[in-house]
Amino acid sequence: FEFPHSRAIAPFVVGANRITGTNNIRCAWLANGAMLCGFTLTGGSVNASCSYCSDAKGGGAYAEGGIISNCVITGCRGDYMGGGVYGGTVYDSRLTGNYAYRYGGGAGSSTLFRCVIEDSLVTGAGAGAVYSTLVNCWIRRNRAVEGGAGSYGCALRRCVISGNVNGGASGSTLESCAVYGNLGIGVHRSSIDHCTV
Repeated sequence: FEFPHSRAIAPFVVGANRITGTNNIRCAWLANGAMLCGFTLTGGSVNASCSYCSDAKGGGAYAEGGIISNCVITGCRGDYMGGGVYGGTVYDSRLTGNYAYRYGGGAGSSTLFRCVIEDSLVTGAGAGAVYSTLVNCWIRRNRAVEGGAGSYGCALRRCVISGNVNGGASGSTLESCAVYGNLGIGVHRSSIDHCTV
């Protein structure tokens, strides 16, 4: 197994630009084709009466097909899913310390390349990511009440899942990944191919 992250985690470019959300306002909403690059998104929050509507997802950013690149998304909250980001494609970014009430404290229904997803929390499953595709990412130190703290229902390729509390990966597909040091079950009800567990 070759550690895939020597290049993948280092190239963060954190811009001096900061977007702060307050009082149940998300930091950014990206329409299809929009791009957000080099920003720090912090303190965004969504709170909705309906669990499945867009107002309950993506406290940091809600991306309808948009692209997020070289950003830090931190301290954001989603009422239902995607505390840090919901949807879209995320490149070379750090999602840290985000929260979602049910699923995907870091990311929900997103595609992520060369990202770090860390220190996120959910009361459900998939604190790091849920229903997402992750390539060359590091998912670490996330906490989930129901399990699959690193990932739940995700497709992961060349990722490291480590130090998560209440499971590493659950209901996911893992290819060429390393899973270690997670409290609880490292890999649960998942498909693995060429992985180190």
